[in-house]
Amino acid sequence: MSQPPTFLLGVEPQAPHTSAEWQLTLSPAGKENQFSWSRSSAWSSNRGWGAKYQVITCKDYKGPNWSGALNLKSKFPEQAQITVFVVDSQIAHLEDVHQQ
Repeated sequence: MSQPPTFLLGVEPQAPHTSAEWQLTLSPAGKENQFSWSRSSAWSSNRGWGAKYQVITCKDYKGPNWSGALNLKSKFPEQAQITVFVVDSQIAHLEDVHQQ
């Protein structure tokens, strides 16, 4: 894992939920109730609509294990499918790579 942990997080709700609202909870594993992103500028928004991609860096936690949960709010009754991916990188310019 990169140090400090730096990774690209992507959330992609699939049709027909492509514009659905969602909320993500992300924290170091085992510290779900103790960790505050307010101490870190890593994840500026844990809510979104549709697809969202963001580079996350956390200087407050150096460990390799993370935990996450995703809530989706949709107007459609069909079963939801959401692609969530995390790409860890030791590349210092990960955000530049993502913008290409």
